[in-house]
Amino acid sequence: MSHGMQWALVIVPSIVFLLLAVGGFFMFRAFLRNWPRRERGDG
Repeated sequence: MSHGMQWALVIVPSIVFLLLAVGGFFMFRAFLRNWPRRERGDG
């Protein structure tokens, strides 16, 4: 296995995981913001 292959096998899943984590985080925040919160009257 070449060094470039090892680099890709490490970097590509890391980038994919970061994109999924950030995207899911913002989607979760938007979902919570749209959710009717009765106990917090700041929204």
